Amino acid sequence: MTCEQSLLVQPYLDGELDAAEALKAEQHLESCAECQAMAADHAEMKAAMAGTTYHRASAGLRARIGARWTLKPSGDVVTEFARSIASPAFWLGAGSGAGGMAIAAALAFLLFLPPTLWSNDLATAICAL
Repeated sequence: MTCEQSLLVQPYLDGELDAAEALKAEQHLESCAECQAMAADHAEMKAAMAGTTYHRASAGLRARIGARWTLKPSGDVVTEFARSIASPAFWLGAGSGAGGMAIAAALAFLLFLPPTLWSNDLATAICAL
């Protein structure tokens, strides 16, 4: 999809726009073949989904999923912090962050060198290689 207005037409098809935005989408939809094709696909998909059966998760499954996503208060904050620092994942993340910062600092240093250092002497030295 290459039409830039498709991001306006899609919420229109889903009924998510206010009246003013819906009017803009309708006007665009009248003249754009790409968005008309998208609207046809949308209608076909909606019709295909209309006959499907909705299955609700059991109460037990919902409770198990909910229990995994709720935050549990920890006992001792210092102990939890010490346990998180002791994990290899913490140090892997810290190391990758430090490495990224070192690379960014080196690039910034090179980019902000005064133009006099990038003069003919440096250019001739590089070309001589």
